[in-house]
Amino acid sequence: MKNHSNKGYIYVFVSGCLWGTMGLFINLLGSYGASGATIVFFRMASAALWIIPVMLFLGGTKLFRIDGKGLLLCAVLGVVCQAMFNYAYTGAIGSIGAATAAVLLYTSPIFVCIMSRIIFKEKIGANKIAGLAVNIAGCALTVTGGNFDTVDFLGYGVLIGIAAGFLYSLMTIFGTIAKDYDTTTVTFYSFLFASLTMAVIAKPWLEIGDLYSAGFMASAFAYGLITAVV
Repeated sequence: MKNHSNKGYIYVFVSGCLWGTMGLFINLLGSYGASGATIVFFRMASAALWIIPVMLFLGGTKLFRIDGKGLLLCAVLGVVCQAMFNYAYTGAIGSIGAATAAVLLYTSPIFVCIMSRIIFKEKIGANKIAGLAVNIAGCALTVTGGNFDTVDFLGYGVLIGIAAGFLYSLMTIFGTIAKDYDTTTVTFYSFLFASLTMAVIAKPWLEIGDLYSAGFMASAFAYGLITAVV
């Protein structure tokens, strides 16, 4: 049990480090002239492509099988918790910077706590409240170093930053509901639905002529691989 627990902590640490590079990739792809919506599209689309060989290696074609209920859950996860979340978070970084956006994103545990109480009837005790306070304070101090003069609280940026936190929290809620399905299968279909959603919003084919370069495409595919799949 102890080894299993330690392995879990390692997974959390590594995934946090990889996921934390999102701001770097968003700024990098933005420097090529890509819009926020197009950046999100490439993250989701490249992630969906990257995960196909992973699924084939882990379980073959059977991992692509899913029933109607599971597909519906994946559609909600993809559209709301992947596409809309990434769109809001990318917009927040572009508006108020990666540091402030990261602080606002970590309002998500507050939303998770409230919705878990309403939906799953989980109790909110002193430990949870203390944990939430430490979480928010820790994130704020980490990204600012205690110097809050660097934090930019523009109204629009704050709103979409908090929206990103709320949308991200929904991933935990819907992910719990979808726990009876294979994690990899759910991940693939959520990426697929997110890609289709962002294709409609971003219309990346209108930008690709101006954006296409070896550097941009390599960065876009690395973005999906590192921050979404791995």
